Amino acid sequence: MHKLVYIGAPLDYELECVYSLDVLKIVYLLLPDLKEIRNDVVFTSKRGVIALKMNGTSLKARRVFTIGGITSDYVKKLYGLDSIFPAEENSIGLARILIDNRGDYTITSSNLVSKKLVEELEQNRIRYKVVNVYRIEENKNADYSILENAENLLIGSSRSFEILYLRASEKLTNKRIFAIGKPTYDTIIHYGFVPERYYEHPDIRLIVNEIVTQRI
Repeated sequence: MHKLVYIGAPLDYELECVYSLDVLKIVYLLLPDLKEIRNDVVFTSKRGVIALKMNGTSLKARRVFTIGGITSDYVKKLYGLDSIFPAEENSIGLARILIDNRGDYTITSSNLVSKKLVEELEQNRIRYKVVNVYRIEENKNADYSILENAENLLIGSSRSFEILYLRASEKLTNKRIFAIGKPTYDTIIHYGFVPERYYEHPDIRLIVNEIVTQRI
């Protein structure tokens, strides 16, 4: 069986036949002044939901929007609220539904908020503010030796590949690379590599099953 390495932030679970190379780490921020959010709230990842819950932030928003189904599941689980998410589960899809609904949004995100999301909102004169509720940082302790025997690489984000290229570009030769999301795919191409394909839906379990069982 081909050896598959997932490259990104730490997973919340273990997957059979998959090795995880955590090139990123998540740092949740303390937000003592963010007691509640009353206007329309936007979550760009499940980690934003987790960060607010950890801080005891109350959601009194009229509407909740998320980047995708996984994040919406976290909103329902942690806050008991229904939310709206796009069919195209990425920043552009999220931007489109925010533009269509024309609210005054509080966007909960990391220090790496999507430039495409912000650009789309500004071009369409949508009112918003971004609140950083967690940080994404490089994991300085990542062990890149795991790549030496790997055949397939699954890249979780653009930032993950940027760090991978910076720290271990020499280990990427003859690897089959798969990307989660079109932005990640485009980043990999920008650095001179040709991914096998990209997956729109960020369900890592389903992606891994497809790669491992079908050996694309």
